[in-house]
Formats: sequence, structure tokens, C-alpha cells
Amino acid sequence: MRKKTSTPSQVTVLDIAAQAGVSKSTVSLVLHDGALIRRETADRVRHAASELGDVYNRRAAELRRRASGTIGVAVGSIRAAARIRL
Repeated sequence: MRKKTSTPSQVTVLDIAAQAGVSKSTVSLVLHDGALIRRETADRVRHAASELGDVYNRRAAELRRRASGTIGVAVGSIRAAARIRL
């Protein structure tokens, strides 16, 4: 078993791939719920990710996509904000 060299916030696809004995492409497919991977392989990848402390970070994914799906609204006062209908 490979020793953990990264902190949980720094676990990479390459770390998981090495731990599970698969390619980084396989890890990516598993973590994005790809249907092309055998169940046994997917289980091994998920186990490796969990063992290394991998945690999905939605904000990081949004930064990579350059989109958050969040809409900001600027208003002049709190009273004006209460009257706005979306």
C-alpha cells in the first residue's frame, strides 16, 4: 500500500490512480459517474479516493469550469431589496 503523501485538500487524480492501480482517465471517469468502467474497478477507485481522504470540492470545480451558476443582485437599499420579484 502506498503511503499518503498529500493532505486531503491536495489529493490529485494521479494520487488516486496510483493507489488504485489504474490510469488517471479511469479515475476521472469513475469520479464523474462514467458508465464505461467495470463495477469492481470503480469500487477500487472509490475506495482509494476515500482512503486518501479525497473530498469533492464544488468551489474548485466551479473555478475550473469558470462558472458557478450563482447570480448576484445589487440593490440600493434593504427596503428596495424587499420589493424585488425574481
